[in-house]
Amino acid sequence: MEYLIGQGIVAAAGHDTGKCYVIYRVEPEYVYLVDGSARTRNNPKKKNKKHIKPIEGAENLLPWMNDNNILTRNEDIKRAIKTYSRIMKGELPL
Repeated sequence: MEYLIGQGIVAAAGHDTGKCYVIYRVEPEYVYLVDGSARTRNNPKKKNKKHIKPIEGAENLLPWMNDNNILTRNEDIKRAIKTYSRIMKGELPL
């Protein structure tokens, strides 16, 4: 499976199982994940690709993260994850 920067994922293994993240960097075996609060852009979480699963419908949760000309702040990441969670809970309309 190909993972993209800015894609929304859920941790499928480890102590953070079920937690939502955004992919910050991709390597052959690992991805680096951020959530904007505990795991910021300066301190991403290194996770094996086998231990994550993509969120359906959130392939481009933050598509501008691929653009070097646009700075993605931790607040933007946190807001995107929170908004997506509220949509999935039915609190916000699509």
